[in-house]
Formats: sequence, structure tokens, C-alpha cells
Amino acid sequence: MNRRWIGRDEEAKEIGKYLECARNSFPRFYFVGDDDLQEILDNPTDLMRVQKHLKKMFAGIMAVEFNEQSRTISAIISREDESVTLKCPVDLEQLPNNDQWLPKLEREMQSTLATLLGESLSSFSEFVIENIQHEDLMAWMDLYPAQIIGLCVDVWWSKAVESCLSEHGSAENVLQTVEKWLSMLCESVLRDQTAIRRKKISNLITEFVHKKNVCRELVKNKVEDSQDFWWLKNLRIYFNSNEKDPRKACFIKMDNAEFLYGFEYLGIQEKLVQTPLTDRCYLTMTDALQCRLGGSLFGPAGTGKTESVKALGHQLGRFVLVFNCDETFDFQAVGRILAGLCQVGAWGCFDEFNRLEERMLSAVSQQIQMIQETVRAGSDMKVDLVGKSLTVNPNMAIFITMNPGHSGRSNLPDNLKQLFRSFAMTSPDRELIAEVMLFSQGFQSAEILAKKIALFFTLCKEQLSNQCHYDFGLRALKYVLVLAGNIKRDAIQRSSEQQMLIQSMCETLKPKLVSEDVTLLQSLLHDVFPGISYSPKQVESLKNEVLNICKAKHLSCSPIIGETGNLWLEKVLQIYQIININHGLMLVGASGSGKTTAWRTLLEALENHERVEGVSHVIDAKVIGKDALYGTLDPNTREWTDGLFTRIIRRIIDNVHGELDKRQWIIFDGDVDPEWVENLNSVLDDNKLLTLPNGERLSIPPNVRIIFEVADRKFATMATVSRCGMVLFSEDVVVTPEMLFESFLLRLKNEPFISGENANRLLNIQIICENTLSMHMDANGLVPRCLEFAVEELEHIMEPTEQRLLQTFLSMLSFSVKQLLQYDSDHPDFPPSEEQIANFISRSLLVNLIWAFAGDGSWKSRKSLSDFVGASTTIQLPPDQSLPITDYFVTTDGDWESWLTKVPQIEIEPQQITETLTVIPTLDTVRHEMLLNIWLNERKPLILCGPPGSGKTMTLLATLRSLPDMDVINVNFSSFTTPELLMKNFDHYCEYRKTSTGVVLAPVQTTRRLVIFCDEINLPQPDKYGTQRVISFMRQLVEKNGFYRTTDLTWVTLERIQFVGACKPPTDPGRNPLSARFLRHVAVIYVDCPGRTSLNQIYGTFLDWDCEHDTRFLEEGDWATDKVPMTDAKKSGTAQTADAAEQAKAIEAHVKGMKIRSRGGGAKKFLQALAIDDDE
Repeated sequence: MNRRWIGRDEEAKEIGKYLECARNSFPRFYFVGDDDLQEILDNPTDLMRVQKHLKKMFAGIMAVEFNEQSRTISAIISREDESVTLKCPVDLEQLPNNDQWLPKLEREMQSTLATLLGESLSSFSEFVIENIQHEDLMAWMDLYPAQIIGLCVDVWWSKAVESCLSEHGSAENVLQTVEKWLSMLCESVLRDQTAIRRKKISNLITEFVHKKNVCRELVKNKVEDSQDFWWLKNLRIYFNSNEKDPRKACFIKMDNAEFLYGFEYLGIQEKLVQTPLTDRCYLTMTDALQCRLGGSLFGPAGTGKTESVKALGHQLGRFVLVFNCDETFDFQAVGRILAGLCQVGAWGCFDEFNRLEERMLSAVSQQIQMIQETVRAGSDMKVDLVGKSLTVNPNMAIFITMNPGHSGRSNLPDNLKQLFRSFAMTSPDRELIAEVMLFSQGFQSAEILAKKIALFFTLCKEQLSNQCHYDFGLRALKYVLVLAGNIKRDAIQRSSEQQMLIQSMCETLKPKLVSEDVTLLQSLLHDVFPGISYSPKQVESLKNEVLNICKAKHLSCSPIIGETGNLWLEKVLQIYQIININHGLMLVGASGSGKTTAWRTLLEALENHERVEGVSHVIDAKVIGKDALYGTLDPNTREWTDGLFTRIIRRIIDNVHGELDKRQWIIFDGDVDPEWVENLNSVLDDNKLLTLPNGERLSIPPNVRIIFEVADRKFATMATVSRCGMVLFSEDVVVTPEMLFESFLLRLKNEPFISGENANRLLNIQIICENTLSMHMDANGLVPRCLEFAVEELEHIMEPTEQRLLQTFLSMLSFSVKQLLQYDSDHPDFPPSEEQIANFISRSLLVNLIWAFAGDGSWKSRKSLSDFVGASTTIQLPPDQSLPITDYFVTTDGDWESWLTKVPQIEIEPQQITETLTVIPTLDTVRHEMLLNIWLNERKPLILCGPPGSGKTMTLLATLRSLPDMDVINVNFSSFTTPELLMKNFDHYCEYRKTSTGVVLAPVQTTRRLVIFCDEINLPQPDKYGTQRVISFMRQLVEKNGFYRTTDLTWVTLERIQFVGACKPPTDPGRNPLSARFLRHVAVIYVDCPGRTSLNQIYGTFLDWDCEHDTRFLEEGDWATDKVPMTDAKKSGTAQTADAAEQAKAIEAHVKGMKIRSRGGGAKKFLQALAIDDDE
């Protein structure tokens, strides 16, 4: 085995050397993963194998156009479907291998763009710029790529302004020309245009707005000299028509810095709105590049740090690669990325650079310093990186961005800071950005609207309540403006521009607001846009699809405002609106507020409405861990292994089974913290890239949406929140108890609860039950009033939520209905009458009410609720109303019967007294067995919580072991318990089986069920972000009925496996509250120390063989412990039932035959030993 492992390592190293040789021959291979590169090299003449990886190696090339007859590549195609015909096609007959024709394609790409720039300038010069006609302009724009059009206009503008200033004139004439162009373009963007032409026009509008502002500044400052700093500080692009090499004809100047244009094909990149802040950033960064330094941009989230680096790179025609850093990037990973950048001459932007570990930052600084020194020395010099001597392309550059205020960040060492020119990205000019974006969307009154929307966002930030999920920053503004443009282009809309903007703001901002702020938002809109009303977008066809699905699934939903379920329906439609703008979305709301049902319903409705298949991938990132989520890089072999999320993205990109034609939603259902979620920053922003430590960059396809389903965003940073759309689900507003009742009654009336021969008869019984229950579940019925009383007046051992109590109640009620149906099926000759059915279900309602709403409280709480029920209902109560209703159960005939009649009288042998497994049946144990059987039959988890020695574990294990088809695993939890402990038990007691529907995990014996008993379930310690991993894992098992197996990332479905638990109260030392998202699925029963009746039954059984009156001393002892005042200082002396039991056993075993006086003396000594002072 050792030889095999050594051989495997040597083989991996040889493959690594082979891949590195390929990367040296074509450095862009550095940005392709090892597996993908091996696929390319193993199929050297297969063009299709390479084509799917082109987007990783080139900034704008998505595919190539291949001529089968001539065997040539004739054109390159962008992801926006823009096609650029190569001046010299790449001949695959002469260069058949992939590593041969790819370098040729790179050179032809640059030569073609350089040639097209010269041609476009020649044709552009033929126009009378001041009086150009719309048709001529559109025809000219259709001839050339968007990149060349923008570059041509930049060259014209630079030349025009400089000509005016060189003649000591003003830029006034150029300003007038720019304004005419801007007016024409704004008019053009509103016409019916192709998608490509519309993008070209929008980009030109963005450019011309900036040129207009620069010209105004020059005129305002009376600049009349081309050497004036007011002019030199701007980025200027020139073209030298006398240059023989077209690739060197275009150059850029900014202040004293000068660069050649790179002619990297970029596709149709969305132009960044240039503001005074970005101009100063460009000036600082170009100065840094001139000095052969790097650029360091720092500032709050959403201020345009990464976007500014990319935009500057695109202005210079460079290939800009963004890498989202985290602590998994090691020295070798960063070194490999730098090696690729050095040889390609590309720019690397290391986003969130200070997430790297401090020891890593120090090591990386040495690599960067060597690269910069080599660039300063000249192109002939080489640098040693990752054990190789590499030539450095002088066009390469390194930029870093940081958000110093976020948690989990490292401090940059001084030697690293010296290698970068720093620039603070503070608050950008919202008004200017809004104006430019509105102009590019075709708004004629852009300047006026920009002022209003900037004011409105300021008022929102100042006057709305301070919520952690609110964001009124630059990204939120951009989403509003993008949606406004979509609304304006909608041919159906005939609203004013102000109405369009108000509709956009309401549909973008309202979903995230708490209910109190919705009214305030309307007030602010009225103040800023007086007299303009909000007209919501009509989506009637989709709404009808949602309603049809709700009806089929018996969900409570109504399209009428004010009716039950209307707000939830509104949230479903809000999700639809947000995912059309954002590819990242957060659903925020307490457990049970309808988030999961909302997105599942919408996904199905969209599939029916648009005939596009919807696929969901649900992941709990905290359960599987960060490595299993994204992947790992072997430190020795440098071999990369995909994680779950990476595998899903790669599978969609590969499109083997038509994944790109489906709607793909990736749902992160679980806690969010910065340690794992900030790896998705580049995925969630406009980059739409997943960057990996091995240098790979996976583009997120347009059909993918990333959705976070969270209870809160307490630990998510603003960097993540600002990148996501937000829909808030308020538990008390969106999903109400009335909706749950209505849904349950609909199922009861229409959906058989059990299968049987006489289905109609069973459904008729359910209808009788529904008629009986409905009157108690209406708005003023018994159940809502009891729920309100239980939540507000009673004490609970664990935090009560309406959702948890109602889920427990409805599950118990379902069991009662099934009991009735089963009884009817088993007694076809003596079916219950309608009166018996009504009596049984109405009286069972009372019992279930008290157990569900007060079962997690003390006997006093149950008695209080029992008294409240007795005073509030007309249902016949048990005969002895001085006892709580929980002391009774309902027979299948509908009659009340005391639980005491079900307590068996047993006799035990003397030797059984000292056995720990001896269980004496009592009133409490019989009732708890009943509850346990309910939950086992309903396949729901149950937790018994109570003080030490109350019999929790004993009752559970005794009940479970008494069931004939049940196996029990006892798992003892500790503060360090992880999901791996449960996995080990699964491996030991269960087996994995492959089925037609996937992998299944089930007990080895096919006829038996497995119950995993989790003792001390509330001991696991939460991490620093408040997550108990093992509890999150159990929630996934209960809620999703499965898990992802970490060994192969396969989804495994559970069969015949169930969970029960026991714990001490959360107030005990070392205990941790269980998450509400887990508790929602769990019934919690408080098991207190036995009452007098149960004590007499227990110790009476121990002592009954000597004297039937021996239990009097236990009653007296019980009375004595009750009389001791219980202060906090004395709780350590509490007489626990378990101690009393040990005393009774000791008496029975060692004082056998003695009289009551002796036994009383023993008990007296026991209790005195517990007392703290003389009075006690």
C-alpha cells in the first residue's frame, strides 16, 4: 500500500510538471484548472473541448466561429453574442494542436482590434461631427465592435479638446457637440433596438456624460492651454496614424503617465459611471503604475473599489482578473496566480486582500517586491516564482482592495504597504451616478430625477428605522435605476418618468422593509415626488399560477388585500421582482415565516408559466464546512478537488444534460457568517466569478440565482448584504396562525390521512372532523385564544414561538384523526357514529391543546391552561375538574377516562430494586409513553427536558425498547459534539443503498426502524457566530430528510431513521439554547420531578412487601423538601428524586425487615445531610 501511495504521488507530480510545461508555452493556461487543462491537452485537436474554456483564458471571448470547409477560425464571439471577424483567420491545418493555435488566436485578436480602430477613425472622420445624422451614426455603430466604438470616440474627443486648447481657445464648441450627441443618443436608446446596439448606445451615453462634465469644468475654469493641469489630469487617448505597427498606434496619457493600449478583446463591458472620485482614483493608480508600484484601494462596501480597477484596466485595453481572497489561499496558490499574470501581462485585482493570513501577507510581499524590481529593471530580466525563472511582461500590474472595518481581517505589514500606492474610496457622488445611469436608460429629465432620488435615499437612511439588513448604498441605488430602465423600455408602460422611478423604488426597496417603515416610505415618496402615485406592475398570469399551486397544495393564500395569505402572496411576487434584477437574494425571516414555501412555490409557478424547468440545490454551508463547500488544494501535489458549490457551478457550465436551459437556483439554507459567505463576494457582484485558490475563475451563468434563506443577518457583513436583493419575511405578519389552521382544515377535508379500502368513508369522517374543528379555529375561536394565553401568560422551559406550538398541536391533532380513521378501518361492523366522531375529535382537541401549548411548561402551567380552557369552552370536560385535563385521555368512543386506570400495578423482586433499568409505571410515565408514541408514529422528533433525576432518559429508553420493530442508539452529546459523531453511528448501524431515485441510508434490517436517542442534546457549544453545527445538521436531517455525504458530495436520503432527545433546562450551567430553526420541528415536553401520586407509586412498589403504610415517610419527606425556602444560594442542596430513589433502595437492601421508624430515621438523616443551615 505504501508503494502504491508513493507511486500515486510520483505520478501526480509528473502530471503537474507536464501541465506546467504547457502553461509555459501558453501562459493563459495558468487561469485554467488542472483537470480542464488536462482535458484540453488530452484532446489536442478537439476544438470543442477548448471552446468551453475560452472565457477563462480571455476577457471577452466566449466562443469562436469555425469554418469546417477551410478549417479556419474566422471570428471571435463574446458572451453578449457580439461577433468580430478576424482580419487573418487562424488556420487549423497548419496549427492543428490546441497549444499551437491558441497563441495565434491571441495575436490575431490584438491585430484585428488595432486594425479596426484605424478603419473606424478613418470612417468617423468623414462625418460632419456637429451635424451627424441618426441613421448614419447607427449604420457606423453596426460596423464595429462596442470596444472600438468607445475607443474611437475617446480618440476623437481627446483630439478635439486638445486642438481647441492648443489654439488657446475654449472647449465650448466641443461641449456643444457633446451635448448634441448626448441628446441624439438618449433619443435613440428609447427606440426599438437590438440588444447589442442598445448596449453600445448606453455605453456611449455614459461616456458622453463624463465628457460633458469634463468640458464644463474646463470652460468653468477658463482653461485655454493644452498643458494646463485641469486638462492633463484627465485620461486622454491618442492615435498615431504614422505608426507602422497598429498595435502600438494607440496610447493613453494621464498627467505624466503614458501607456500603450493593450487591445485585449473585452466584449461589451458595461461602462462604469465616472465621477470626480473615480477620476482621482485613476490619477493615483496610473501614477502608481508609472512608478512600477501596485495600487491599493480601501473603503466601505459598495464604493466601487473593484469596479474602478476593472474600469481603468478596460480603458487601457488590459485583461483584468479578479481574485476573491480568503485564508485558503496559501503561498503557492498566490505565487501561481502571480506567475500567470507576469507572463500574460494581465492585471490582477486581489479583492479583500486582507482576508489572507498575516504570515501569508508577509511571504506574498516578497514575491510582489521581486516582480516590481524586475519590471523596473527592464523586460529582459527574469524573476523566480514558484520555483521557476519567468520573464515578466511589463504591462502586468497588481492591485488590492480592502475593507478594513470588517471582522476577520489582517493588518498589512509595513513592507507590503510600501509596494502599493493607497487610495481611499469614500462616499461616491450618488447624484452624478444617478444622472448618468438615468441618461443611459433614456430618461429625458435625468438631471432633475437624479437630484430627487439622491435626496430620497438620504432620507431613507436617516429616517427609516435602523435595521441590520437595510442598505441604501450605491448598489441599492443601482438596482433601482436598472429596474427603472427596464420599466421605461417596456412597451406596455405609458407612465410619466417620475411614476416609473417611484414604481422602481417601491418594488426594489419595499420588500426589505419592516412593516412600520412601509408607511414611512410612502410618506417620504409623497414628500419628494408630490402628487405622483405608485402603480404596481401587473403580473396577473404569474399570480394565477401561484394561486393554482397553493390551491393544489392546500396552502392558505388569497389575492384580495386584507384576506388571509395576501401578504405571503405579495412576498412571493416580490421574490420574482428581485430575482429579475439581482442574481443574489436574501430571504430574511424567523423560522416558520414561509420563506421555503415561498421560493419553492415561485419556482414551480415559473416553470408552469414560462415552460422552463426549475432546479433547486439546497445547501447548509455550516453543516458541510467550508472545504467541502468550495473545495481543497492539496499542499503537496497542488491537486484541486471541487467542493459541493463548485461542483454544482461546474456541472451547470459543462451543460452535459442541458443545465444551461434550466432555471438553476442554489439555496444556502442556514446560518450566514463572513468566514464562508465572503468567498461569494465576486459571485454576487457584477463580476459573477467564482475564483479558486488554484487560479481558476468560473463564470456564473445567467440562469443561476444564489439565494440565502436565513433567520437573520446578524453576522453577515455589509459587503455581502449590499450585493444581494432582500425580501423580509415577518413571522407575525406574513404567516399567521389563521393561515396554518386554514391549510390544515383544507388538507383534512380534501386529502386522505391514511389509506384504506373504503376511501369515501374515511374522507367522510375527516369532513365531520373538519366541521367540528373549524368553529374552534376561527379568529375568535378557542385555539387562537389558548395560543395567545400560552405565549403571553405561561412559563416555558424553552423559548416559545407560535410556529413551534402550532406545529406541535397540528401534528398531535393529525394523530388523533388517524387514530379515529384506524379504529373505523379495524371495526367495519361497528363504525363510530357521527356523534362519537364529534365527541372524540373535540375532546381530543382539548387534550392536544394543553400538551402542545403547555407541555413544555411545569405542572402549574398545564393546570393554568387547563383552567383557562375549562372557562372558555362549551366542550364537555372531564368529570373531576379539579384535576388538569392532561390527567385524562379520550377513548375511541369519545368518552373521558383517567390515566390512572392505565397505570399497571406490578410487583418486583428484591434484587430488581438495585437495578438501574428497573422502571416503575406511574401516571407520568404512562402519559409520557403516550406522547412518545404519538411522535414516533408521526415521524417527528421529540425532546424531553427536565431537571436531573426526573426520569427523562429512563422513560424514553424504556418506551423505545418496548416497541417490537424499533432499535435504539444512545448517543451522548458533549460540548464538542460535531456531525461526525452522528455519521459514525450511521456507518455502524445503517447501510447505504443505491436506488433509482438516488442514494438511501437505512437500518441494516429492512423490517426495523432506528431511533437515535440524543442525550444531553443542548450541551454542544456554539461557534463564535452562534451556530451549533451538530444541531444544524440534525435540522437538515429532520427538515430535508437527508444530507450531503462529504466523501463524494452525494445527497443521501434517510429511511426509517428518527430522532428523540433529552436534556436539562437551558438555565442549567453549561447548557446552550437550541436554535429556533431546529426547535420548530420538535415537540418539547417538560418532565418535572414526579408528583406525590407518582412518588407513592414508585416507592410504594419498592416497599410494599413489608408494610402497605410505609410510603407515609416519603410523603412527609416530600412535604419537608417543599417547606425548605429555595434561595439561589441553597439550590445546591435540593433533594432530587434520584437521590431519594437511591435512599429507598439502600433502605430496602440493607435495613430489610425493620419498621417504619427505622426507615423514617434513614430518610431523616438523608434530608438533614442536604440542609445548609440549622433552621432547615
